[in-house]
Amino acid sequence: MIIRRENLKNDLKKINRISINCLLTVIVLVTFVYSQGQQNSRETASVTINFVPSNASLYIENIPKGHSPVQISGITAGREFLIQIFYPGFDTLKEYITLKPGVNPPLYYQLRRNHGVLSIEGFPEDAKITFNREDLGTSPVRGLRYPTGTYNLTIFKPEYRKLIKNVNIKTESPTDINYNLEPYSKSMAFISSAVIPGVGQLYQRRTARGLLFAASALGTGWMIYDLFNQYNNEKDVWMTNRNIYNNNLDQPELWESQKAAATDSFNLMVTTYNKMTIFIGAYGAIWSISLIDIIF
Repeated sequence: MIIRRENLKNDLKKINRISINCLLTVIVLVTFVYSQGQQNSRETASVTINFVPSNASLYIENIPKGHSPVQISGITAGREFLIQIFYPGFDTLKEYITLKPGVNPPLYYQLRRNHGVLSIEGFPEDAKITFNREDLGTSPVRGLRYPTGTYNLTIFKPEYRKLIKNVNIKTESPTDINYNLEPYSKSMAFISSAVIPGVGQLYQRRTARGLLFAASALGTGWMIYDLFNQYNNEKDVWMTNRNIYNNNLDQPELWESQKAAATDSFNLMVTTYNKMTIFIGAYGAIWSISLIDIIF
C-alpha cells in the first residue's frame, strides 16, 4: 500500500515537470514569434515619385507632399497606402501602392488631360474655321472633342471681317460658339474699285479675285500709256513728213517718195491709235466687271 502511494507521488511529479516544460516551450515560441513580427513591422521603405505635369500636387493618404519629383521615406514596408495626384485640367490619378523594405525603384506617372466638347456655327455659313492652327473646314462643325485649355479660333469668309478670339474648353459643359461676322461695306468696296479695279475686292479680302482685276487693270493701263506715247511720236513724224511734202514746190522728183513717207507714217499712226482704242475698251471692260462683281 505504501509502495503504491510512493509510485503515485513520483508519477505526479513527472507530470508536473512535463507540464512546466511544455508551458515554458510555448512561452518561448510565442515570445519569438512576437519579436519577429515586431521587427518586421518596424521595417521601412523609400521611393521617388515622378509625374507630369511636374507642378501637379501629390497627396499620400490625403496629406500633401509637394511637386515632382517627390522623395518619400520612412513608409512602413508591406503596407498598402493611397497616392493621389491633382492638377487643373487633368484627370486626377488615384492608385494604391505597396512598397518593399529598403529603397524601391522610382515611380513614374503621366496625367491625362480632361476633354470638352466644341461646336461652332453662325452667320454666314460655310465660313472657314481654323482652331489652334488646325483647319476644321467650313462651318457648322459640331461635337469635336478637345483637351481642356485655351485655344485660338479664327473664322473667315470673303466679304466679311475676320473673327479672331480665344476659346476656353471646359469639361463642365459643352463649349458652343455662335458667331456673326460683320460684312465689309459694299459702298466702300464699290468706290475703291471705281478708282482702281480690284482694290474693292482686296478690301473685301477676296484676295485672288482682287489681284486678278488689279493686275489686269494695271497691265492694260500701262499698255494704254505706252501706246499713247507711241501714237504722239508717230503723229509728230507724220506731221513732219506731211509738211515736207506739202511745202516741197521746187523738187517734183521727191514728191512721190515724200508722199509715200507721209502715207506710211500716217498708216503707222492709225494702227497705233487703233491698238490704243482696243486697250482702252479692255480697260473699260475690266473696270465694269470689277464693279459688277462688287454689286452682285
